[in-house]
Amino acid sequence: MTKQKIRWQILLIALFVLIAPKAYNQITFTENGVSYSFNFNDPVSLERLNQLLFFSTRYAEENTERSINLANMALIMSRELQNAKGEAESNRLLSYSFFIFGNYSAATECIYKALEMHESFGDKLGIAKDLTVIGLLYAFNKDILRSLEYHSKADFLFRELGEETLHAGSLLNISNNYLMLNKVDSAEKYINDALSIAKKYKDTFLLAKLYSEIGDIYLKASQTDLAHEHYKMVLTLMKYKPTAAISPNLFLSIAQVFMVKKQRDSAIYYAKQGLEIAYDRSYPHPIMTLSEFISNQYHNLHDNDSAYVYLKLAAVAKDTLYNQASNTTINQLTTAEAIKAQQYQLFQNEKELERKRNIENWGILLIIILTITAIAIWGTNPEVNRKIIKWTGVITLVISFEFISLFLHPHIEEFTHHSQFFTLAILTVIAATFSILHRLFENWFLNVHLPKLEKKKEEKAKKLLGKISENVKQDDLKNQR
Repeated sequence: MTKQKIRWQILLIALFVLIAPKAYNQITFTENGVSYSFNFNDPVSLERLNQLLFFSTRYAEENTERSINLANMALIMSRELQNAKGEAESNRLLSYSFFIFGNYSAATECIYKALEMHESFGDKLGIAKDLTVIGLLYAFNKDILRSLEYHSKADFLFRELGEETLHAGSLLNISNNYLMLNKVDSAEKYINDALSIAKKYKDTFLLAKLYSEIGDIYLKASQTDLAHEHYKMVLTLMKYKPTAAISPNLFLSIAQVFMVKKQRDSAIYYAKQGLEIAYDRSYPHPIMTLSEFISNQYHNLHDNDSAYVYLKLAAVAKDTLYNQASNTTINQLTTAEAIKAQQYQLFQNEKELERKRNIENWGILLIIILTITAIAIWGTNPEVNRKIIKWTGVITLVISFEFISLFLHPHIEEFTHHSQFFTLAILTVIAATFSILHRLFENWFLNVHLPKLEKKKEEKAKKLLGKISENVKQDDLKNQR
């Protein structure tokens, strides 16, 4: 083996050892076609805190459990960094995610903590966002006038700060308040103002919410065709978005349209779609509402067995809401031990999921490369095979090591009691072993297998030439006769 080849072997071993642990401890999120990476081995820092807050916001309505976990991680990291603003933002995100999830007592406690902190250092934008969440909580508790008061205060601050899209969101909330007060004309005025801003900024999610609200206004006014048209516009806007981005309440509204039209089968169909999303996201309140709606439809169709099944689902969801209210998890969240435990559990869950995906991907790629290699080994053109093996040999080596290291990494860490030194030492031994096996295989192929192929080819050629010459002789004898 030449010195140059030895250098390449050492470089490959070092590359393997450096890549494998990093790939295993990294999670990648995709947003609008752009990938964002989050590495668990990175030290606690302000940049990492901002990443957690960003991703918690991103998943608030699509994957609320993940949003809560990320906000918990941000909360403990803010305390470690003694970052009051990060702690306030973490509490606000926890509150909003708990509100979406249906844990309203936890949402209330978190949001007042956030508001107190934002007010202490005069963060007007933070205060406005906190007031918005408080307004949503009052609306849920049917205290519409208080909700309207808080949304109006938030809207005033958003306009003062020049936050137009957030101003449009406040107009949407105010419109919803007026709709709940049966003041349809006022609701329509605010929704149209919000719509003009959303169209200006081409905000897809905001437009979807606004069209849904307009549909609710038309449904309230018993204009079911116009309501249905606007609900379909929402589905069109969200066509290329994740299913979880669509609110289960949208399907309840569509179901109500069909109920008014006396098309109960269609009403049940759309309500079940909403119920499926609600179950995927573990939202007890929409589960309860949608289950009760479906149960009533089956009862009207005199299908009492199905009605009873969905009534039981509604009862279970109602019990879940009651348990959340009486046994709130907020006491656990306020202790560093519980937060760290949740943080560790999230790390483990995310890492395990990512590891499984990586194993599947590397495994598929390994099978493809090994198939190409096998074709080359048992092929009929030695020169072509020689070139293919030289290229695929190194690629197969890299992929094989990645596949094995991803599979063994957690077991190695457990065996070495998470010692980085011994983990790297074992990975280095594995990489060196793979490198030696690669050289042995390459030597076998070039010096043993290829000569055998060439020899067999020559023997076949000689046999074929012998048969041809024998046939020619026999033909000549026949012609002479």
